[in-house]
Amino acid sequence: MTVLWAPRKDFGPGCPNGCVLARIAGAAPTADQDLANEAMKAAGEPNGLVAPRLAHGDEFFGWMIGGRVVSFGWVTYRDRTIGSFKLAEASGRVFLYNFHTLGCYRGQSLYPALLLAMRYVLGLEKVTEFVIDVNVRNTASARGIEKGGFVQAAQVAFLTLFSRWRCLGSRTLFERTAAALFRPS
Repeated sequence: MTVLWAPRKDFGPGCPNGCVLARIAGAAPTADQDLANEAMKAAGEPNGLVAPRLAHGDEFFGWMIGGRVVSFGWVTYRDRTIGSFKLAEASGRVFLYNFHTLGCYRGQSLYPALLLAMRYVLGLEKVTEFVIDVNVRNTASARGIEKGGFVQAAQVAFLTLFSRWRCLGSRTLFERTAAALFRPS
């Protein structure tokens, strides 16, 4: 897994053609939760993830076209783990995860545009540091993340046994300050 980092975005990015930014958080109305549930279902995610994530304080961001979410991602303010490594919480730091763009909307730069929009919107609310991780084999996602202004901070490796236990981790830091992203062992 590669861990990437970006600062807040100080100016508002343009909205992709025909898109409207959706943000769903906290005790969102049922209709908003249904939008997030439908987006997750279209991405092949299991049912029942939206309500617990919102209750945990996570937020859903997505691009909507014609009332349908076509690209989305999540942000959490705490409790992010990559394999056997726990990422350190810090004031102003958020963790981005679980992004997806519907197949027929790929190649339109919606993913990097969403990352930029999230950096701008949350930056207005005193978020100063954004952390995201991606599987090193997912080169398309890594390109989108880099287009969204992120730079590689670290790489972590771990072994997963029997599809359940993650162990034997190692990490390589690419930025001197990247050590602050990880909780002490």
